[in-house]
Amino acid sequence: PSDRMYVATNRAYEPTLRAQAPALPARNFILEPCRRDVAAAVALAFFSMEKDGISGPFMFQWSDNYVKNTAALERAIACGRALVSSDPQRMVFIGEKPRYASENLGWIELGDKLGEHEGMPYYGFRSWQYRPPKARCEDMLASGNFVWNSGYFVTTVEFMTSAFRTLAPELAARVEEIVQYRGTPREKDKLDELYPTVPSVHFDVAILERLPRERAVLLQVDLGWSDPGNLYSLKEALQTA
Repeated sequence: PSDRMYVATNRAYEPTLRAQAPALPARNFILEPCRRDVAAAVALAFFSMEKDGISGPFMFQWSDNYVKNTAALERAIACGRALVSSDPQRMVFIGEKPRYASENLGWIELGDKLGEHEGMPYYGFRSWQYRPPKARCEDMLASGNFVWNSGYFVTTVEFMTSAFRTLAPELAARVEEIVQYRGTPREKDKLDELYPTVPSVHFDVAILERLPRERAVLLQVDLGWSDPGNLYSLKEALQTA
């Protein structure tokens, strides 16, 4: 439902996004006044949702995903929802089977197989590497035991806010100071004043690399996924032969 859909973005894109998603409530656009990298953006979104009284299972994703096999993605999301419904204190990574040794992406190492949900196996989480060197990428690709981080995560609002408070306490404290003004006349002024002081760090580094291994589950899915933010992936996505 539209009241549980949030869009986090730079304030400069507000008019375009409101036109594209007119059914979303105005307050569900989390508008950053400046760039402070991905961890700050995710934290601002989840602490804002917590302030709004939103709880329970939630999926979040980066906006530049391109997926050819949408049926596989829908199955993976349903599996992720079932897994976090049975244990709300964890995160499900939806990983893409790698097709080449890309040093522009995050790589996740599969742990032991933990079980299956409606025919979809899920695994433990062994390690995470963000943009490793090319030679390391070639080794990981050859091993067959790694997936790309596709930027699709299924978890709960409660788990994410708790993870930020535990794993990135300084960042969380700055964002919570901002969010306490959400819904008040001072909301925009305080966001403009305080958001530039939030530590600038990537989400992978702030949260994912520090996440306790027992709190994560990994799906290995063939989504036909790519990240068209670089020219190689854009070419691959557009190529028809």
